[in-house]
Amino acid sequence: MIKNWDLIKELAWSDFKVRYKGSILGVFWSFLKPILLFTIFYVVFSIILKNDVENYALFILLGVIMWNFLVESTNISMNNMLVKKELLKSMYFSREVLVISSCLNALITAASNLILFFIIAIILKLDFSPYVLFLFVSMILLFILTLGTSYILAALYVKYRDITYIWEVCVQIGFWITPIVYDVKLIPNKYLYIYMINPFARIINDAHNAVLYHTLPSLYGLTLTIVICVIIYFIGYKLYSYRSKYFAEEV
Repeated sequence: MIKNWDLIKELAWSDFKVRYKGSILGVFWSFLKPILLFTIFYVVFSIILKNDVENYALFILLGVIMWNFLVESTNISMNNMLVKKELLKSMYFSREVLVISSCLNALITAASNLILFFIIAIILKLDFSPYVLFLFVSMILLFILTLGTSYILAALYVKYRDITYIWEVCVQIGFWITPIVYDVKLIPNKYLYIYMINPFARIINDAHNAVLYHTLPSLYGLTLTIVICVIIYFIGYKLYSYRSKYFAEEV
């Protein structure tokens, strides 16, 4: 990343600007998308189904923002393997740049959405504590995990275009097995250890607890999350590095 930082930064920023080019609202869509999703889920689960989770509006909004980062990162990473195919064929550069810049592209959106989250939290008079800083740790872990996942998907997508349809289904399933619109306390204890194998559930749950409920994960729990994220990252990186030599002929 350090060696290719200028190229990564340029690709990420140019792709971010191009993503909203031609739309009437432009970059404001990056704010409207999570707000619209948040509104729908809040109405359904808080007003209609009478969910009594404390700070539920902020609970949903934070979860949606973090989940959207994963979805946008992976989708942009796969899409860039085709959009940038002429670049792949015409010049040599570290192929990892395409995925890293895609994740940074999505991170720009996530960062702006988190600013909006804190503005709303202030308006709603959320009781902040120093534990809110743990959100940065959660976002770093989420970035590592998402980068590894994006490597895997991008590497496979170049040869197997069905991956994008399979991933759409996985995203839908993943949303409902991650504590975004419901509290993890609803999961029966006998199934909780299986549920928490999902690293995205671990990260988002820890972020909720730190920001909204002033609670940090245990050292064991945090260590386990870090280990899972690093393992998935290296699996993705190794697969992508191995497959990258075939990209030019397969795209």
